[in-house]
Amino acid sequence: METVVAIGDLHGHYPALEKLLTGLQNKYALFSELDLSNNTLPLRNDASLVFLGDYIDRGTQGRKILELVMAAEQSNQNVHALMGNHELMLLAALGDARKIRDKNMPDEFYGVTPHGQNGGFQFLKEFGIGHDRPIDSFCTNLHRDAQLGSWLRSLDPYAKIQVGEKNLFFCHAGIPTSIPDKEAMYAFRDDFSAHMKQDSYTLHEDKYLRHPLVGKEGLFWIREKFFHKPRLELEAHLRDLKVDHVVIGHTPQMNGKILNVHNLIFNIDVAMCPAYGENTPAALVVRKEGITGFYVPDVEEKLLDF
Repeated sequence: METVVAIGDLHGHYPALEKLLTGLQNKYALFSELDLSNNTLPLRNDASLVFLGDYIDRGTQGRKILELVMAAEQSNQNVHALMGNHELMLLAALGDARKIRDKNMPDEFYGVTPHGQNGGFQFLKEFGIGHDRPIDSFCTNLHRDAQLGSWLRSLDPYAKIQVGEKNLFFCHAGIPTSIPDKEAMYAFRDDFSAHMKQDSYTLHEDKYLRHPLVGKEGLFWIREKFFHKPRLELEAHLRDLKVDHVVIGHTPQMNGKILNVHNLIFNIDVAMCPAYGENTPAALVVRKEGITGFYVPDVEEKLLDF
């Protein structure tokens, strides 16, 4: 792959995504055509685009972001949409949403679910256009057999992409010690896919929040325990994974700058959403010559030369 671009946590802030895609197109010509009004993003054959999850909550246009990312992934082989912890919280809360709907309780009760308390009530309200009760449309559109609901459950846990001689690993939060090597990494992908497809859990929180594959110490939640390790320990872990660099989001950098940890890990959650300060939208660009931070509208910051 010649160019890989990674975009971090958007949290419902569609203007940031719009500015990023427009800026990236102007700077790197990633797409043969860019028509955001029709969700048309035909990616160049030699480029990859990775979204690190947390598309929803806190902002006001999470559904619009999901629909654009879904369209981009379904029409491009090299677009990778990853699962974030907020998408898992959403799926976990659907059981409570159905109870609220079926018992004809006020939609406001959704605000006390774990998802609702973490910005999800704002996402619920996005389903209110043309509906007396947003929760009716919410449950219908996010059912596992609905287009959006089915796609959400198919999100990848990670992406591993080679650029030149470098192998890069992209995930939402970080790599726990429960994934110690390359074999465990591939096994996790298979186990996660099977877990998301099966529907044997009656308690949604057990499946999407408490299960070891999705729990608080895992790929979608881990924070400092991963990227605050000593350099030698990080190097050993990445060596066992057969990975040179890791790109993550999840932990917002309130100064609006991409965090470079020992030239090994790059945290690209630059707090673009207004709830975190509405910092300048940014993305990570990986090419054979190195890794660059791109800040809208056209600022490049070299982070690492290969």
